[in-house]
Amino acid sequence: MTGGVSPATPAERWYIGTSARSRDATAMIAIKGERLADGSARTLDETQKLFPRNGEVEMRGHAALGLKAGDWLLVRTARNDRHRSPATFKVVGHRRLLPFADLSRCGSAEAVRRLLVEEGWAGGTAGEWSIKVDADHVVRLTLAAAAQGILKAVGPGLEALAAYRFDAERVVDFVFEDDETKFYDIADQEQTSTYDWSDDATYIDRIVRALAEGDASDNTPLRIARWLRDHADAVADISDTGVAYEILRSRALANRLSARRDLLDQYFSAVRSDPEVSALVARAAEEAATAEVPEIRARLEAEIAAEVAAGRAEKEAAVRGSLAQLEREFLEELERTIEAKSAQADAEIAERKRAADKAIDAGLSERRVALEEAVVRLDGRLSAGERDLAAQAAEIERRRSDVSALVADEVEARERAERAFAAAEAAAREAAARQSIVADHAAAASLPHGSPAVPARFKPGGAVLTGNALADAVRSSPLLSDKGRTTLLQTLALMLAGEVPIIHGEEGEDLLEVAEALLSAGRTARFQADPTVISADDLWTRPGTMAPTILREALTFSASEDGGTVIAVVADAERSAMRFWHPALASIARRGDLPRRLLFCCTVEDAEAEEVAALGSDVCLVDAAGSIAPGASAAAALLLGPASPKLSDLHPPASPVDMTATVASVSKVGYPTRIAHARRLARICAEAIALEMGADEIETLLSRLIAAWEGRRETAPTIKLVTSNT
Repeated sequence: MTGGVSPATPAERWYIGTSARSRDATAMIAIKGERLADGSARTLDETQKLFPRNGEVEMRGHAALGLKAGDWLLVRTARNDRHRSPATFKVVGHRRLLPFADLSRCGSAEAVRRLLVEEGWAGGTAGEWSIKVDADHVVRLTLAAAAQGILKAVGPGLEALAAYRFDAERVVDFVFEDDETKFYDIADQEQTSTYDWSDDATYIDRIVRALAEGDASDNTPLRIARWLRDHADAVADISDTGVAYEILRSRALANRLSARRDLLDQYFSAVRSDPEVSALVARAAEEAATAEVPEIRARLEAEIAAEVAAGRAEKEAAVRGSLAQLEREFLEELERTIEAKSAQADAEIAERKRAADKAIDAGLSERRVALEEAVVRLDGRLSAGERDLAAQAAEIERRRSDVSALVADEVEARERAERAFAAAEAAAREAAARQSIVADHAAAASLPHGSPAVPARFKPGGAVLTGNALADAVRSSPLLSDKGRTTLLQTLALMLAGEVPIIHGEEGEDLLEVAEALLSAGRTARFQADPTVISADDLWTRPGTMAPTILREALTFSASEDGGTVIAVVADAERSAMRFWHPALASIARRGDLPRRLLFCCTVEDAEAEEVAALGSDVCLVDAAGSIAPGASAAAALLLGPASPKLSDLHPPASPVDMTATVASVSKVGYPTRIAHARRLARICAEAIALEMGADEIETLLSRLIAAWEGRRETAPTIKLVTSNT
């Protein structure tokens, strides 16, 4: 089981680690995993984040002296407070983990002893192990490498090997680097019995030594059998399984010797009476002793080497402990010396501070007396100054009142002058614009066709249509819906009347393309508005460069003798200062200062934009939604292209002067309150009559205009000039 880095390292959590390196009484434990509360274990992927800097914790003290590289442990950790330690965390609790092997399948503890002590086991590596010998017991012993790559149990503790009760919850299954390893936590476990796991030779040797301490007159083989039975009876407490195995082992040997008692007696009688046999026995004994000498020597040398190694390890541990103790005592002595020096320095500093404070207090006392005298003198001067200041403040307040009155009079005079100057400048600009347009109109009229002053993009052409013929062409257009035909005629009436309608809606551009083909033989002057367009003059010349715009070229062409009708479009007008230039442009158009064949309109994407709303109700909005007939796109390429035979050019008559014909239609819808609105309404009505629009269409148009101008928003909330014949 694997896992990521835990968010915290509480002291009650157990981590699995291995001894990486050690030095004196300090060992570094490399963390590999964590043992969870349910007994399972998991691998930690990023131990460097959990235990900076390199995924290790520090273990100090006597327990670190006995660790070897590769030993496994369970550790608990806490923040390390040792200065300059290579690890951020230290070990505050640990338990040794030993490799675990389950050999209970051998059948009994005696069978496991014979395998590990006499025969040898090839199931692991040398070192300390926890071995399960039967269903209820586990032992801890050391396995050393022997001949032919097998392991055998060694050590002086085999004669009294402690056995502990087996607890399955102490088995730790840990998968590390794709290798599954089993450990057993044997710490703090209850010992239930003791096994004698010495080899057979050592076991018999102990028996012989015990017999030698007995009755020397009784030297028959039966003495051995009696001793084995006595030994079995002496350890008759069979509640200990280790004792029970020793009883069985001793009684088995006793029974073998007692079974042939008569044969043993005859044999020993013959041996005693025959000199040759005695000589042979003596020689055999000598040879046996000679043969056993190397084995005994080897066994003794092994025991001596083990004892020497154990003594050396014990002495080394003692030396390391002494060195650690000396280091601690040296550090403690050094700390005491530092504390004493610090206390002495603090005392000297305190004494110097007291002397300095005393000198400062004396100087401050003298300074305080001098300052108090100076304060008394300053108080007198301050009182006199306050009296003078009060008199001056009264004089200043009186003069301030006079100045405020003069300032108010000056501000009022300046405002009157600024208003007068602004009115004069506006009048001058309007007169200049009117003169410029009239001059352009006159100059264009005197230019012959083909003159360089006439833009090449506005070439004459298309069938010439008058008002009634144009109405027939609009009503027969296959590209327009019934609503679109009415919308186009209403828009044309508004443009001829000098209004500058604002077209919006998703089909506004399509409606203008159809209008270009029907009204101006495809000629259009599109001016893209931007924030630099502020006044009406900016529509004719670009601010800063003073270069003529396309609208100026359209004006020149439509005013020339050989010119034609041009639809002038100010696109995306809401992106400019529309609130300033639109009313001025509409005023110029209504006065007739623009050619009749220059049809002005605007387009906006949002009819509720801030600039559109700033124009108020005195504006004509045209909603073009639904103006195009279904399927019109199929025939648009043929009817609207530059080579289309359906292109036509409107030649409007002169502006209507006699308004008698408008009385009938206007009287049906009522007259607006303002005279200017009434004149505009009559002009629009006259243009609509000239276009042969139906009476219902004209009356609907007039009703909506009056509703917008009079502020009746509930009747015409957006002044949409759209009607239908249905």
